[in-house]
Amino acid sequence: MTIGDAPTFHGPPVSLSWEYNPNATEERELEQYEDYRKSVPRREKKAMRLPPVIRQHLLTENMGYSRGQIKGATDEAKRCAKQRQKTVERLR
Repeated sequence: MTIGDAPTFHGPPVSLSWEYNPNATEERELEQYEDYRKSVPRREKKAMRLPPVIRQHLLTENMGYSRGQIKGATDEAKRCAKQRQKTVERLR
């Protein structure tokens, strides 16, 4: 996980990082994965959302980002979200 760049009004954006722990990674054949996926109910979008306070906690405690870095990313995401909102309003 890393600081992301998605425009949002609600806390710091997060993205998946290219870094991973190979020792904590499971390899599966495609057919095995597809069979597993069919047997497990899909989560709703609501269940996949991370609240802003959880995103901030993960970025500081697990990923080592400073509060300043998170604030900067949050401010930039809000600025981009406001710009996107203005653009949408002008297109109406």
